[in-house]
Amino acid sequence: MALNWAMLNPNRIPVPMNHEMTILTVDSGAEVKLMIPDAEDESVKLELWASGKLYLTDQRVRCLVFLLHSLR
Repeated sequence: MALNWAMLNPNRIPVPMNHEMTILTVDSGAEVKLMIPDAEDESVKLELWASGKLYLTDQRVRCLVFLLHSLR
């Protein structure tokens, strides 16, 4: 079973699961960039960029909670 969502408290901070520990929190300046190539000529078909807060936990290492501040 995959956990692909996170509950947020009123302050928009992730609510931890049972026995979950936060390993790293980046309060601002974390960035993610997603480039999706065109299947035919490998040029960039779609590019998304966002910055915001990052929460890394011991139970959701593969499913980072990234709260977007901006999306371009």
